[in-house]
Amino acid sequence: MRERSCWWYISEPTPASLPRTALEAEGGGEHATLRSRAGKTAALEVWPEAGMAYSADGDTVHFVELFPPRSLAAYEQEIYQDPGPFVR
Repeated sequence: MRERSCWWYISEPTPASLPRTALEAEGGGEHATLRSRAGKTAALEVWPEAGMAYSADGDTVHFVELFPPRSLAAYEQEIYQDPGPFVR
């Protein structure tokens, strides 16, 4: 198993009270959307150059990741966990 280089992973207490607009403002400009392990309909929004990612389903934020800034390719290789297929 590879070691994740995420500095902060916030999921408890629930970050659901964090508004997506505030997180998006912190991330700034361009970002990538990846599949999230939080659920089939959740999306992982990633600002790798800003060192921030969050997973949300609608207005519900499931978790936030804070990490040293890096390229999207480096984020996908060093931190991202592909959820694989979702099974009903």
